[in-house]
Amino acid sequence: MMLHYCSLIMYPMNPAATFGRRLHHARLDRGLSQSHLAAGICSPSAISRWESGQSLPDHEVIALLAERLDIDVSVLTGQGFDSRIAASPEGFGETLHAAFGSPTIDAHSPTARWIARARHVLRHADPWLGTGEPRRIVDDLAVDPLTPTTPAALETVELLEAMVRLRENLSATSAQALTDTLTLAIDAPAAVRMAAIERAVAAFSLSGMPLAARAVIARTAPEQVTLSTAIMLRAAGMEEPPAVAAERSVRDVGMHLITLGLVPVSALESVCPGDELVRLWAEKSIQL
Repeated sequence: MMLHYCSLIMYPMNPAATFGRRLHHARLDRGLSQSHLAAGICSPSAISRWESGQSLPDHEVIALLAERLDIDVSVLTGQGFDSRIAASPEGFGETLHAAFGSPTIDAHSPTARWIARARHVLRHADPWLGTGEPRRIVDDLAVDPLTPTTPAALETVELLEAMVRLRENLSATSAQALTDTLTLAIDAPAAVRMAAIERAVAAFSLSGMPLAARAVIARTAPEQVTLSTAIMLRAAGMEEPPAVAAERSVRDVGMHLITLGLVPVSALESVCPGDELVRLWAEKSIQL
């Protein structure tokens, strides 16, 4: 994996906290202790301070940490870029964010093919609607050369992996793991994060865990959520859920109709074909 070192590194808002989350996640992902990561570079206590967001290392130390972790410096800093992806440092990240908000994308480049596969996993990893088997594709994305080139791509794959695990083992434990990943994957596209939040909230809600459902929002602080998420949060006792995104899915329509009591349960299959979440929510609503 290529190491890109920038002589001048620009940090986003709350730089120490953001850097600390990325460093902590990268270290755990590589299976390293703080002592192993620090060996020959700094003290373990320095790693602890950086991971907790108390301070920032200098540029040379960041480069050494990235080399030890076998990742691009940009994964830790949020800056920098692999010029193979696009002509500007923001190219792949911007393309990724835009693509998840667009219904179609040309699939004639490595970047477009990467995005097409990621979108496929996002769609098929839904525990209540997904069809097919997304595991192989998400595993392929995890080792794709494009994945570690930007924080947005790396964190998208991490969220997709956590969603696939939730689909494979629909449980409160998997939903908690997905929520944990959301707290770290702050650079993933909004559409991916909203889908992950919806699935975590749904898993907790259907398990009769309203406090855990509300805690997903408290921990991830999203600017917007899907309409389905907002409906489930209100049912969980949250008086003011986050703002609802303008886009509406078929699931959103079905959940809204259930809330209004306009469609009998027997007719929901024609509105939301194959969506087990909508069916289960309708049954839950009848019991309330």
